[in-house]
Amino acid sequence: MLKGRLILTIAGKEETVAAGGYAVLPAGTSFAIKAAGFGGAEFLAAFNGPFDMKGAAPAK
Repeated sequence: MLKGRLILTIAGKEETVAAGGYAVLPAGTSFAIKAAGFGGAEFLAAFNGPFDMKGAAPAK
């Protein structure tokens, strides 16, 4: 996390990742992210090897 906070949801469990923090997800893990609060968030995503990414509909 570069700035702000994100809520990371994996298998129905939510974790908050704040600036300076990080998360490591095993290959094939389904997840969702959303900004926590009103200030937005900036993060860096790095991938190792081929990957499939499918966008989801925005949360309501």
